Amino acid sequence: MKNKANPSNLDVIIPVHNALADVKNCINSVLQNTSSNFSIIIVNDGSDDETSLYLRNVTESDERVELLVNNEAQGYTKAANKGLKHSNADYKVLLNSDTIVPQDWDKKLIACAVTEEAGLVGPLSNAASWQSVPNRFSADGGWAINQLPDGFDVNKFDKLVENVSTKSNPHVKILNGFCTLFKKEVFDKIGYLDEESFPRGYGEENDLCFRANDAGFKIVIATDTYVYHAKSRSFGKKARNELAQKGSEALTEKHGNDRINKAVFSLKHNRQLEETRTAISNELKKIKKKNEKVETETLNVLFLLPISGVAGGIHSIYQEMTGMRELGVNAKIATWHYNKPDYERAYSVGDSVSEQFYFFNGFDEVTDYAGKFDVVVATIHNSIILLKRIYQKYPNILPAYYVQDYEPFFFEQGSEQWKIANDSYTLIPDMMLFAKTDWLCKTVESFHNKKVEKVVPSLDTSVYYPNFSKNNQQEKTKIVAMVRPSTPRRGAERTMRVLKRIQNMYGNSVEINIFGTVEERFEDFNLT
Repeated sequence: MKNKANPSNLDVIIPVHNALADVKNCINSVLQNTSSNFSIIIVNDGSDDETSLYLRNVTESDERVELLVNNEAQGYTKAANKGLKHSNADYKVLLNSDTIVPQDWDKKLIACAVTEEAGLVGPLSNAASWQSVPNRFSADGGWAINQLPDGFDVNKFDKLVENVSTKSNPHVKILNGFCTLFKKEVFDKIGYLDEESFPRGYGEENDLCFRANDAGFKIVIATDTYVYHAKSRSFGKKARNELAQKGSEALTEKHGNDRINKAVFSLKHNRQLEETRTAISNELKKIKKKNEKVETETLNVLFLLPISGVAGGIHSIYQEMTGMRELGVNAKIATWHYNKPDYERAYSVGDSVSEQFYFFNGFDEVTDYAGKFDVVVATIHNSIILLKRIYQKYPNILPAYYVQDYEPFFFEQGSEQWKIANDSYTLIPDMMLFAKTDWLCKTVESFHNKKVEKVVPSLDTSVYYPNFSKNNQQEKTKIVAMVRPSTPRRGAERTMRVLKRIQNMYGNSVEINIFGTVEERFEDFNLT
């Protein structure tokens, strides 16, 4: 029973209607993982005998828990209001009974409310519509219910979310109501949930958010906090859909489609949330790669890259090499020794440059070195000649060609370099070829009757989202584009038209950087 002589700073209000297994998980997680001076206010809304007995027992055994009872089910909204009105704490959390909270969840939500000067704060979750991570939608197009990955419990996943979060907490118009922290003054100023319009829930939280917005309260999502949501097990799917439909109609009647659509649009296209989802997905991919390391010690792969510089194609090879190393493969890049300063400047992170690269002074040297590897991969047309030399000396290796473009297009037909490029695809008859695009696969097959395997691009998507911290929100958005008129298939004119349109729309708020050709050629496209 709650100790009334020691008022709490935080009250956690949990309306309950059956679903005992979820209720136990929820209450136990709050008791174990809440670190504030807190109380739990349970509202038993006409639950069955088994659930009611458990609620009485947990109340009698822990003074932090208080039980309010509706002998007959009144519906979610009335049950929630009963608990909210009973509370006199500075902060109130309205928490669904099918949730599991992690360690220090309360401190992080309160810290967000203080830092952002917010009246309402919601966390991220596995199943909370726009607040869901890592995926918002399921394969069938409905809302995702993301399962915890293998090896994770709620505390561990919350810690992952906290670690990757930039603490850039988006200000929004509405929140999913599965777990919301309120400041007491929100209810003092605008009243409670609308029981008349939303008697059984579904829409009542959005209505409250709109009213709170109108009263000047900020609404924020804490991107460093994750609360697990088992998803509305008090109702079956059919009943849940019917309630959602009725709630949507009531919300539209009160606030209009335009306001609702704008609120949804801002959530759907929120870059801070997208950045967070991407960061979480990338971290999970890294963990999965680490756990799926290749067990064999005999897989050794050498990429032949006998060219200088650190252009895009070179970096693609570097990404492939580092990705293989993360999987436990002994992968290296072989290049000329005079390229060493360039690579040391560009890639002096993670493994040392000497572990990632082999710098050679002559063909005999690299040919002897390549005999230690199982697979040797050519990466440009003129490296096929070197690969053939290696394969003739070590026929036990697997020769492969990573085709990054159709290189005969680079040279005048009939020239010496065109002949080398044209012959590169068939110079070694049993060589494996692979590329990242359907166009490349079809082009090589069309001209040379040579099968090219399609592989998935290995792009690090985390670099494509800016850091939306408070310190740099006023900085320009920087756009970097490659424009190469000498290769028409790359669509230089189309790219420049898009950049021109972006510049006209956003003016000085964007900074456009172009590379790939001499500056004089840019003037041909009238980008000023």
